Amino acid sequence: MEPPIDALPMTDMRKGSADTTCSGPPVANPCINICRMDLSGKFCQGCGRTAVEIGLWDRMSASQQMEVVCRVERRRHVQKRGAIET
Repeated sequence: MEPPIDALPMTDMRKGSADTTCSGPPVANPCINICRMDLSGKFCQGCGRTAVEIGLWDRMSASQQMEVVCRVERRRHVQKRGAIET
């Protein structure tokens, strides 16, 4: 059984610990202007991010933003797989 997505490791963005060692190209903001939370109130139905990820996006380093994008992809993969199994 896979661990819950929220249990997966992620750098701590709330403490202002910007990763200055990775200065890759900027990551495009995943917002698609469909800004409403799902029924559980956890994830945006448009971009798939949490409210915290959305709020901190502009203060994240490129590596933190890429980590969020990867996390969103994993969430969507799990959601699709769950929809198929159900």
